[in-house]
Amino acid sequence: MRLIEEAEKKGLTLRLLGGLGIRHICSSATEEPWLREYEDIDFIASKQRRDELENFFEEQGYEPNKQRNLFAGDKRLLFYDLENKRQVDIFISVFDMCHLLDLESRLELTGTALNPTDLFLTKIQIIEMNKKDIYDLGLLLIDIDTGNDDSKVLDLLYLARLCAKDWGWYKTITKNVAELKHYYVNSPDFSPAHKERVIQSLDLIAAEIRKHPKSMAWKTRNMIGEKVQWYNLPEDLGK
Repeated sequence: MRLIEEAEKKGLTLRLLGGLGIRHICSSATEEPWLREYEDIDFIASKQRRDELENFFEEQGYEPNKQRNLFAGDKRLLFYDLENKRQVDIFISVFDMCHLLDLESRLELTGTALNPTDLFLTKIQIIEMNKKDIYDLGLLLIDIDTGNDDSKVLDLLYLARLCAKDWGWYKTITKNVAELKHYYVNSPDFSPAHKERVIQSLDLIAAEIRKHPKSMAWKTRNMIGEKVQWYNLPEDLGK
């Protein structure tokens, strides 16, 4: 929060994403079974005044990965908090992992973390979800209502429109929604009320995506199906 506030004073836009972003907007994150440690900090920043970001983080005491930032800093910056042994990852405007998510126009929807729909998309797009990803998504679905066109809810229409335009997004999201539902139905870690809440939201997401009219580009790509890989496997930046 300090970094976001200090950046704001300098006219720089930073928003939390990933697990910490979800932790910030979900009050249940302080309770079991959701309570966990967060090793690193992930931000997304506006491309406007991007050149000032490096100086800003160095002024705040963070050590840059100079080689990485030199060759790929237009898309992603990497810094280290050496004292706390923590990595700081800053995406520039676009979250480019298994799928590409352009967030430049959506950074001002909220003040600190990304809005719930975009946080959901940063997690649900992961091809090889781990337990933390599964729990983060469940936490988001427990605490955040579903709805339409509201920066404070999980926007079903926005998700459906994205999937109707892009078959790759459609394939990954529908696949992961089904896997999440199976996990939460069978896991002993959650109360019946929590399971019901997660499953109900997942069913609403799946239904909205399924019924939304698909674009011609979607229909063309659907003819190819899984014969061609529809996702990327992101590089591991390590420590």
